[in-house]
Amino acid sequence: MDVAIRNMGMICAMGADVSAVKATLFYGQPPAMSFRTVVDGRRLPVFEVRELPPLPDAYRLYDCRNNRLAYACFEQIAHTVDEVLETTNPNRLGVVLGSSTSGLAASEAAYQLMRAEGHYPENYHFHSQHAMGSLARFIAELAGARGPTYTVSTACSSSAKAMLSARGLIEADICDVVISGGVDSLCDLTVNGFGALGQLSSSRMNPLSQNRSGLNIGEGGALFVLTRDAADVFLWGGGESMDAFHMSAPSPDGSGAALAMSRALEDAQVEAAQVAYVNLHGTATRANDSMECQAVVAVVPDAYVASSKPFVGHCLGAAGAIEAGLCCISLADDACRLPHHVFDGQVDSALPNLKIAFPGTAVPSVRSGEMCYLSNSFAFGGNNCTMVFGRARGDNQNRWRSDHSDAVFGSSQGSV
Repeated sequence: MDVAIRNMGMICAMGADVSAVKATLFYGQPPAMSFRTVVDGRRLPVFEVRELPPLPDAYRLYDCRNNRLAYACFEQIAHTVDEVLETTNPNRLGVVLGSSTSGLAASEAAYQLMRAEGHYPENYHFHSQHAMGSLARFIAELAGARGPTYTVSTACSSSAKAMLSARGLIEADICDVVISGGVDSLCDLTVNGFGALGQLSSSRMNPLSQNRSGLNIGEGGALFVLTRDAADVFLWGGGESMDAFHMSAPSPDGSGAALAMSRALEDAQVEAAQVAYVNLHGTATRANDSMECQAVVAVVPDAYVASSKPFVGHCLGAAGAIEAGLCCISLADDACRLPHHVFDGQVDSALPNLKIAFPGTAVPSVRSGEMCYLSNSFAFGGNNCTMVFGRARGDNQNRWRSDHSDAVFGSSQGSV
């Protein structure tokens, strides 16, 4: 079932809303990076959101960095949620979100105070700031949603799996509308954890390059209003698989990733030749790049590819949602421009040959309802998820509103 993306809100290092993100994606350079010191003393670059709105006083129990990111996204879709509730029973409005660490940063700060002074901060509330389910509960309270409400946490595939779960609620006629997506914030655990695995780069990540040296951690979020309504862009389907190969490394032959991609095509009822673009998981680690390139060549060898992580970092539990948002922006773009691949241009000759989307690459017939994009999200334990996005097709083509894309996915111009 094709589920409409009626509206979306985003925040990440590229910008504080969809219009700003679009301006950076098509007109700007990758944003400047911040630095964090890890336990071994190294200062490593991260993608940080510089300014966040405060929460309303009524929600102060939820106040933490992760929920502020979520609130920044929700403000962008609040009017759409209000419109939906004019005709939708709140019991059929669901909330399904993904996060890897939720509000862990709040607990880290509380723990440090406990160690230093023997007590937690007065404003620290684990269940509403850190507990994994608090993210979805917070958004449900903001929205007035009374339908199924839960948070998915499967590391770096969290928000992709949340979006497929949300689609399932609509397909099963449990919900008419679902707010879905994901949010994750910078915290010491993730930065030091990936540092301990030896996966963090001391410079901007460089996927597919022979000079790549690892990833950069990022933060941000994206929320989507999924419905059966008219829209510019639809979630056509998705596929999932599990390598069960290693706790943190993917299966080196890419078989698990290829299975998720193949299942996504089958679920969306599309052929490989219809795939115009693949948003790579693209973490710039040797293990990921190698296995993912093998998977792409095996399943959709003629598609353009790019990793958007040099723009936003690896946003972990929010990565699938943010990168889905970038796919939606591209699909709604009048010029059909693709998110381009940022690297030093020195392709690793050991990798399978792929069609890399360089700046200015466009797909001419993406509006036809026949072409689609894939977005890959792969997580620890070989937890793989691929989503398929496209424009209106079949009966939905008659419902497409040509003046809708700028309002929802950002104007074609903007300051960088």
